[in-house]
Amino acid sequence: QAYAPKKSMKVEIAEAVRGIFNSSNVERAREEKKRVVDEFADKAPEFSRWIDENIEEGFACYNFPKAHQKKIRTSNTLERQNREIRRRTRVVSIFPNVASAERLITALLWAGYAHPMRITPALLAAAAIISAVTSPLYAEPPAVMLAQKYQPDIAVANYFVSEKLDGVRARWTGSALISRGGHKFTAPAWFTAGFPDVSLDGELWSARGEYQHIASITARKKPHEGWRQLRFMVFDMPNHGNEFATRVAAMRTLTETAFLTILPQQKLADESALMKRMAEVITNGGEGLMLHHGSAFYQSGRSHDLLKLKHYDDAEATVIGYRPGNGKYQGLTGALQLQAGDTVFYVGSGLSDKERHNPPVIGSVVTYRYQGYTDAGIPRFAVYLRQRDELDGPENSE
Repeated sequence: QAYAPKKSMKVEIAEAVRGIFNSSNVERAREEKKRVVDEFADKAPEFSRWIDENIEEGFACYNFPKAHQKKIRTSNTLERQNREIRRRTRVVSIFPNVASAERLITALLWAGYAHPMRITPALLAAAAIISAVTSPLYAEPPAVMLAQKYQPDIAVANYFVSEKLDGVRARWTGSALISRGGHKFTAPAWFTAGFPDVSLDGELWSARGEYQHIASITARKKPHEGWRQLRFMVFDMPNHGNEFATRVAAMRTLTETAFLTILPQQKLADESALMKRMAEVITNGGEGLMLHHGSAFYQSGRSHDLLKLKHYDDAEATVIGYRPGNGKYQGLTGALQLQAGDTVFYVGSGLSDKERHNPPVIGSVVTYRYQGYTDAGIPRFAVYLRQRDELDGPENSE
């Protein structure tokens, strides 16, 4: 909530974060995270960037039994323990030295945790944190370069253009594959055999439209044969130290393997050529394009030297019901229940406060934006755009 640009958005932001962690598994949590990042990119950019760069670390809670996940993912139990320590130490008021304070605090913690049958929520939370940071599957989160949205007022000829892959971001450290959140992927040794001993940025990828499948393969905690379906698509060398044009030349000298591929980078003359290339990618089921300025040095965080050009489809669906809102929207419409063909789904993002008070009536047709489909055929990252009363029924928008 500290990243809310205005006070009135704090509840909405809290609900968005809660929605991510209410996901039934880590794959769904990552999908919800991507939706939240896109939804808040314009109206709360600092929050969107924070979610994009940091929330992956919180997904460690999904490594534990479902009954423990809520206690682990929040700091409530630890805060309760800290309040108890403050209460007991306040009686002493002044300690003669640091060691005496440490002895009392240690005694309090020991009294709470020593008995083997007293497995308290605070102990579970503490154990989760210790397990996460000492696990062989944990590493320091890498400092990665992130893209800004494409703007049409740039000199396209100064940029290298590559396809934006809908996969799982990864960093090859020279000895291990790690995620943006700092978790080590349990890739089989044969997958990384022959990878160079230099740092590489890339995407674990198999094919267009396969994000859910890719995420399910990389999320498993033991090496398995499913990795044979993936490739590490390399698009940068973060520690090279030179401008991107030089890094592209260096990447082209790397030896590819059965599971390591250098992502093609091309120069285009102007925006017309860029949009033509964009149309080709979208027609073939791709997500969009990435533009990287040739003179840009690698830097962590979002940069205007790295741009993403994405295409969202839109379509129409019929309103068949409503889902009530929570928090700020208690008593209002939280989401529209829509039907498109045989598919029924909910869309809440994009509704204004006025529309939540007076939503489109049941039977009306609305337009929504989306980005591909889930394995179940549900529109991904659907966002409400407008009501289309003039249509007799839903149809695909151009």
